[in-house]
Amino acid sequence: MQIFARLRGFSPPPPASAFVVGCLTLQQWSVLPSAQVILGVALGCCVGAVHWRRAAWGGWLIAAVIGFCWAAWLATDALQSRIPPYLEGRDLLLEGYVDELPLRSSQGLRFGFHVTGCAEPEPDCPIGRRIRLGWSSNFSRGAAPADEASPPVALAPGERWLLHVRLKRPAATVNPGLFDAELRMLQEGVAALGYVRKPRAGEPSNQRLEGWHMNLRTLFEAARAAGLAALDSALSAQRVDASGVLLALAYGDQAAISASDWDVFNRTGVAHLMSISGLHITMLAAIAGGLARRMLQRRWVARSGLLLRVPAQRLQWCFAIAVAFLYSGLAGWGIPAQRTCWMLAVAGWALASGRSRSLPRILSLAAAVVCVFDPWAPLAAGFWLSFAAVAAIVLHASVVHASLPRAASARLSALRRALREAVQSQWAATLSLLPLGALFFSTLSLIGPLANAWAVPLVSGLVTPAVLLLSALALTLPELAEWLAPVIAVPTGWMLDALRVMASWPGGAVVLARPDPLSLVLAAVSVAVLLAPRPVPARALWALGLLPLFARGPEPVPASGFRLSALDIGQGMAVLV
Repeated sequence: MQIFARLRGFSPPPPASAFVVGCLTLQQWSVLPSAQVILGVALGCCVGAVHWRRAAWGGWLIAAVIGFCWAAWLATDALQSRIPPYLEGRDLLLEGYVDELPLRSSQGLRFGFHVTGCAEPEPDCPIGRRIRLGWSSNFSRGAAPADEASPPVALAPGERWLLHVRLKRPAATVNPGLFDAELRMLQEGVAALGYVRKPRAGEPSNQRLEGWHMNLRTLFEAARAAGLAALDSALSAQRVDASGVLLALAYGDQAAISASDWDVFNRTGVAHLMSISGLHITMLAAIAGGLARRMLQRRWVARSGLLLRVPAQRLQWCFAIAVAFLYSGLAGWGIPAQRTCWMLAVAGWALASGRSRSLPRILSLAAAVVCVFDPWAPLAAGFWLSFAAVAAIVLHASVVHASLPRAASARLSALRRALREAVQSQWAATLSLLPLGALFFSTLSLIGPLANAWAVPLVSGLVTPAVLLLSALALTLPELAEWLAPVIAVPTGWMLDALRVMASWPGGAVVLARPDPLSLVLAAVSVAVLLAPRPVPARALWALGLLPLFARGPEPVPASGFRLSALDIGQGMAVLV
């Protein structure tokens, strides 16, 4: 209790941050706690909260417990929704519908399938669960006819199918520093993986059933499929070289980008631009908010009396957020897009309602809302990178505005302000992500700031809005879209040519050792001081706090020892000595 008493003298962080801490704490457990453990922790913390009823730490502790219990409940529910082990490898005849845009490759199709029933009685039929299936184009090498062997030319979201499948519980390779596919499947609610098999003699064929299943998800996916097909047709008609990049920017179809282009994007540190990330969604929301502001300034809006009932700022935010959610839905509603939409929604609510303009409170509340819908979000590097970049840019923006001198011309002043804000924002984002990049990726891209300074304005300010306009024209005026496609491809070609040159430069990236906790804390404090909006004595000297990130090299192998690394390769283990 002496520790509790000492904490009374300190102001706690925003209560919403405690919810995030609770979710993150649960994710560190190797085994989910039982209901008795959760109840005991909750009761113990409630007793502590009553003891601190006059201190702010009581509310913070309660929020942390709520986050812990919420994450535990969702994790338990997600694991229990998986198919039971005895169904693995068994032949099942399932009814359901395609719930996402299928991914076609040379091997066949990959698609999400929502099970609505089992054609044959099964005690644990996975009704109401989402599974991910593969339909291979060469799985039926045998006597079956070709039309029975291969998948259909196309699967459309919302189509109902009767399929012979074999399933297994979700699993993926687990290696340090690589993408955690099993975590992503847990986030997306995938209950099983499997493949469509060839029917045996006397069994019903894999067949399309009558009717469509329509819900919000399939409607968005069907609209996405139609827009993607129309845009692809317009680009293919003109043989646009950068068609894969344009398809990815418009609808998140990353499979359209060639492997060589992905290598260029990864080397230059701009791979985040090729996914429907926070940058694109925020940019589109800003454009929508600007259009809403211009519209609300019309005389007929003032005469209608609308602004007397609802403030203009609130209407602008509502329209901007609605456009952000709409675009994210049409782009596949991926995990990064969801995170950005909830961040924008919370920020818009806080600013438009006037309840809070404190950056720590807004960011904490946004992080808590993200964790409500996705309690596994704190395990992803993108979660921390997103919030760190936003915090750095917003904090550093006040320094830019305060130090910018006035110009004689309003247009000149606006141009100077825009250029300086762009440069300073890139600097702030790069600096803030340096400690996290060393922690999560152990690399530092030396050409990344230059590549992003070139690609971000071009992609966000020109290419993405243009390709979205082209996509709308492809659906309504396909002839005009085909005529404009080569014009829009020109700036995309500029971007790709410059990035390819940068990627060819030697020494574009530096491999760093994983920082120790002390070096990481020192680097984080140094970054906070360097980006602080208020004057700090000897600010430049704090850059020395970043040196330990570069000074620490890889741990040497002892002279009489060796280093052994066991790698998960799916069907077994590989050992590197």
